[in-house]
Amino acid sequence: MGILISLVWAVLLHRTNDAQNLWREAARLLERENPPVEGILTGAITLRSGETMNVNLLRPYLAHEARFAHLRQVSWMDRVDPLALVEVLPLTFMVIWSSVLVIVWFWYLLLR
Repeated sequence: MGILISLVWAVLLHRTNDAQNLWREAARLLERENPPVEGILTGAITLRSGETMNVNLLRPYLAHEARFAHLRQVSWMDRVDPLALVEVLPLTFMVIWSSVLVIVWFWYLLLR
């Protein structure tokens, strides 16, 4: 049962992540080409490191892109992609469940 739940969970999360990436990329492109609000509203945000960064608050996708650009010094935890982590977690559970099942059957059939 655990293997089936983990497999279904992994497939659903994979498809959900792909859909979210599609919508985010579409929103980012729309924001670049035709922003919903014209103008510039600059604001300083304080990063976790204490550094401040000026961003255009009317363009949140571009601000997010600038914040997490590989050129900036960001912590290793900020480099972890939550979408990839969400997909790896159910697959890890599926491997654990399968391994336990194989070990138990091996013990029961051969070593008992």
